[in-house]
Amino acid sequence: MLEDGAYNRLLDQVYVSESALPLDKDELYRLARATSPAERKAVDYVVKKFFEQRETGFHQKRADDEISAYQERAQVARDNGRLGGRKRNRTAKQNETQSEPTGLFLGNPEGTQRETSRKPVTNTESKDSGGEPPISDEIWAKGPVFLESKGVLPKNARSFIGKMRKQHGDEAVAAALHNAILANVIEPIPYLVKSLDDSPRASSKQWLFDENAAMAEGRKYGLEPGRGEGWPEFRGRISTAKANDARGVA
Repeated sequence: MLEDGAYNRLLDQVYVSESALPLDKDELYRLARATSPAERKAVDYVVKKFFEQRETGFHQKRADDEISAYQERAQVARDNGRLGGRKRNRTAKQNETQSEPTGLFLGNPEGTQRETSRKPVTNTESKDSGGEPPISDEIWAKGPVFLESKGVLPKNARSFIGKMRKQHGDEAVAAALHNAILANVIEPIPYLVKSLDDSPRASSKQWLFDENAAMAEGRKYGLEPGRGEGWPEFRGRISTAKANDARGVA
C-alpha cells in the first residue's frame, strides 16, 4: 500500500512538472509527502525499482516519452496560433451550413484547436429525463476534449480527470475545469492541479485521499489505524467519529 502511494505521487510529480525527479533524497521525500521511516523506505524502493537515475534526475521512460510527445504537439499548436491558425480545407469551408454545432467551444475563430467528433451531452441524454445533466456528465463531456485539445493523450486525460474527481469531488472539478476553459490555459494539468489543491474543499477533505492527512484527522478524535486495518476502514471510523461529534454524541 505504501509503495503504491509513493509511486503514484512521484509519477504525478513527473507529469505535472514535465521533468525528472530530483536526485536529492530529502526533496523526493517532500514531494511524496513521506514523513515516517516506513514511508521513506517505500519511496527508496519505488525510485530504485521503477525509475532510472541519470545526471538530470530520476527518469521514467514511459512518462518521458509521453511528455515529449505532448510538448511537441503543444509547440505545434503554439506555432499555429502565431501563424493565425491552421489552413482550413477550402472545399469543406464552402460546404459549411449556417447552423453551427452546439456543445463546447474550445478553439478560437482561426481554428487553432484540434477538432473533435465527440457528440455533446444534451439534456435529453441525461439520466434524469427532462432535467439538467449530472455534473459528472458535464465533466466527461468537456474535460477530455479540452485536455486532448492541449496535447494530452486521451488515456492520460481520462485518467487524470477520474483521479481529480475522486480526490476533490465533481463540483470542485467542474468549477476548475470551467475556469480553465474560459481562460483557455495552454498547460491545463498544472493549472487544474493547483486550482483544486487551493480550493476550500481540498483543505477540508484532504484526509479522504491523503494518508498523512488521514492520520492527523484521526488523532483529532483519538483514533489510530488498527493492526491490519486498511485505509478505507480507518477513514470510515473517522467519518463516524466526525458525524457523532457533529451530533454531540460521546
